[in-house]
Amino acid sequence: QSEYWVDIYELELFFNVPTLSKRHKFEKLTTLYRGTFLDGLEKVGGAEFSRWQTQCQRSFEERVAGTLQELAENCLQTKDFVLGFQITHWWLTLQPGNELAHRLRMLLFWHNKQRTAALLQYNICSEYLQLHHRLEPSEATRQLCLQIQKDDMRFASNKVSLPVAEQTQRRHN
Repeated sequence: QSEYWVDIYELELFFNVPTLSKRHKFEKLTTLYRGTFLDGLEKVGGAEFSRWQTQCQRSFEERVAGTLQELAENCLQTKDFVLGFQITHWWLTLQPGNELAHRLRMLLFWHNKQRTAALLQYNICSEYLQLHHRLEPSEATRQLCLQIQKDDMRFASNKVSLPVAEQTQRRHN
């Protein structure tokens, strides 16, 4: 037992504990994940250190986003809207341009009979992407918005994901 507590080791252990309830898992994640790994650290180790740091940052951000996606999708399926809103709100605080988080939040609002809030979430997503990246929302996000506008839940899915090409490559206007 070490006299030092290292958050990254605790986070690593957390990712490997599958038995936590979704609420406890979210609370633990918000306690352990405090932002970008080694953010603000001066680049003292040269190019090799910088590559390692960037790789670690991406890896943890992807794992955190994956966990949040899993939790939010589960909230949507179980109609735990309050926790789902908390999860997607925190996720969008960390990654405000994440369309997947926006879509899940739109679905949570819509399935909770808050159609206007779901459409407002689309506008927030669209404005953010345009302002910060000069992009328009993806086809999947636009299609979800159209479904919500028509209030057509026949094809609404509780599982939302980005196609692989969309995850790695963003479109320009």
